[in-house]
Amino acid sequence: MTRARVARLGLLCGCALALACAPATKSSHQAQKPVTSIDTPAMSPASASPVASPPPPTASAATVARDAGAAPTAAQPSPGATRRAFAGSALDEDSVLEQLASAPMLSFRPVGSTSTVFKVALKGTISAAFKAATVRRPRGPLAEIAAYRMARCLGLDNVPPAVSRRVPVAQLKAELSPEQASKWPEILASLVTERDGRVPGAAIYWVDGMQNLGLETAEGQAKVTSWLSLSIPLADADRPLAAQLSTLLAFDYLIGNWDRWSGGNLKGDGSAQRVYMRDHDAAFANRLSEPLQRHMLDPLVRAQRFSRSFYRAVRALSRDAFLRELARDPGFAEGAALDAAAVDAVFDRRQTLLSHIMATLEEHGDNDVLVFP
Repeated sequence: MTRARVARLGLLCGCALALACAPATKSSHQAQKPVTSIDTPAMSPASASPVASPPPPTASAATVARDAGAAPTAAQPSPGATRRAFAGSALDEDSVLEQLASAPMLSFRPVGSTSTVFKVALKGTISAAFKAATVRRPRGPLAEIAAYRMARCLGLDNVPPAVSRRVPVAQLKAELSPEQASKWPEILASLVTERDGRVPGAAIYWVDGMQNLGLETAEGQAKVTSWLSLSIPLADADRPLAAQLSTLLAFDYLIGNWDRWSGGNLKGDGSAQRVYMRDHDAAFANRLSEPLQRHMLDPLVRAQRFSRSFYRAVRALSRDAFLRELARDPGFAEGAALDAAAVDAVFDRRQTLLSHIMATLEEHGDNDVLVFP
């Protein structure tokens, strides 16, 4: 690595950490007219646990949608876009969104490490996960939806469709799986319940047959690093998975998702050739501690192989395009809000991401760096 490259990356990383860890202040972005915002709690420097902080001013997404010339009341596809299939399947994403938003919910079974994510039987052809807003992470469902909408902006097909949905708390209790009925008091205490008796959340497409990829260990992460290092030849058999993991590292950094490499959040299909990018409720914080920022940035800086189409999509990504895409979700269109500082942070990280890729291109050239489609 050249001295100029080392100095450039040192400056790059230092600036990224300074931007991520500095207290939220009025930026040049915020000086513009109000934008859709996310008020995820800030992270304490000592841990990944949210700490209370006063939310910054927010603006209704309906205002953003109106300013952008669209005020949808239901999940809407991107204008002019072709129908998208999810992760190489025959599933049409827009049809999935319609079912997630409106199909009757028949039963709720708590799954995972908490009691506030439910596998839901829908009346129709698919199942869903319902991720409820909780006292600990009230904006988690909005982060899930924002991650899906960002994936659409970038042309990614392996983030499960997610849509805003509210469920009456009485329905949750009545249709809770019988073996979990005794846990209801604990579940109820952790839920955010609105004045009308509904629980806000995200309905997310349930992907059947997911398997652990075995990459969350130190050995697995070392394997990923080797796949993305230009100093180590990449075997043809490893290319499909390596390509998706390269994009995953960059996508997680862009949206501020620090929680990928723990807790079973890195899964793929049975062939171990496809990665599903899921569980993004920790993303889109308005500020991250230095350890969390470094946790995301270090593996990204080590990566030297990238997707040409993803790089182009990130270069083309604009704040307005992202906000318009967010406003196509019914919850955002009706007034759900992300914190403006969180949107600022995304586009600060976008610049850092692009700077790293461009520095790598400058040193090694397009043919060696942009090796994935």
